Amino acid sequence: MKNKKERIELSYNYNSQITVDHDYGYFSGPNLRYREQKGLDGYIPDSKQAQEQKGKKAKDGPYSKDKFKYDEEEDQFICPNGEVLIRKGEYEYNGKPLYTYYGANCEECPFRADCAGEGRIRVITSDDYEAERRRMAAKMRSKEGKEEYRMRKETVEWPFGNIKHNLKFREFLTRGIEKVRIEHNLVCTAHNLKVMWAKIAGKVAVLDKIGSLIANSASELGNFFGFRAMLNSKYH
Repeated sequence: MKNKKERIELSYNYNSQITVDHDYGYFSGPNLRYREQKGLDGYIPDSKQAQEQKGKKAKDGPYSKDKFKYDEEEDQFICPNGEVLIRKGEYEYNGKPLYTYYGANCEECPFRADCAGEGRIRVITSDDYEAERRRMAAKMRSKEGKEEYRMRKETVEWPFGNIKHNLKFREFLTRGIEKVRIEHNLVCTAHNLKVMWAKIAGKVAVLDKIGSLIANSASELGNFFGFRAMLNSKYH
């Protein structure tokens, strides 16, 4: 997946569970379609949800775009008053196709002035990924989605904060997927060792016990393989 700087995030490509905190740059059509095609269980906020999570009041109104339902089968929008907006125009912007949908019955609507403006027709612009955006937004608003997102933030987001802020790791120094993967594993190992040390609170006795268990296990494995080697030499 790509972030809003068009950089590929390696960690998300290998994780079947994706949670993105506050950064709506990942809420792009290609990312959302990629997630659905690969069967990735993602939780990604749109711009309004990201603003709300930051404690900011997002711009909202009774006739904002998200208040218009999207009919994927008919490829049309339905306004809060139950009227349809039909796709009539198409143009290209920054190399990407965009489509315009026009209100079919705005002239007779009593809410025309508030929705479209006095004497105007309501127009909505969209692209090829409207359905994917709507599905993700609905998932994020659901009770189950909010709970899952909250839980994943607690278990997933703080390691990234620790690695980037406390360990000062903000970019990979190697190049190539294999080398980057090795570097990534080393950073994760450093993070995990720090967490493990914090959990045992530096208790030397615990470390001694762990060391003894490892030593005993190694000794038992050595005895076992030595016994197997003796049997093999005796009967073969």
